[in-house]
Amino acid sequence: MSTLFTNQIKMTKVEIINMVASHYNESNRAYVQGFGCKYRTDDGRMCAVGMCMTDEGLSEFGDTKVAVHAVARTLQGRGKELDDILKDEYRGHDIELWEKLQVLHDNETHWNEDGISNLGKHKVSRLINELK
Repeated sequence: MSTLFTNQIKMTKVEIINMVASHYNESNRAYVQGFGCKYRTDDGRMCAVGMCMTDEGLSEFGDTKVAVHAVARTLQGRGKELDDILKDEYRGHDIELWEKLQVLHDNETHWNEDGISNLGKHKVSRLINELK
């Protein structure tokens, strides 16, 4: 008798923070002029939280710009959790990580055309130390 199982590797908080820091630059963030950041823009760019969401999560919340704790509250009102709309590898972390990632992504001073700015690098170091 064989057992079928999947060995999905979960990403740590530090791995997620580093992934976000290395992915974005000034122009590929999910920022819409005059509107702010969205989980997914009309042209497919996603914010730091949006890139970790499932297609179903993006279908429901992608066009919004509410803070991630508001999304979590909406889900809780339906008997669900934020993890329910995150891809498997990103599940299992508290709301604090997602709130801090959202702040990192949404602050334009953290990014330049080449990627993360010096101020952004400082923010990433602080986040890693706070969340370890």
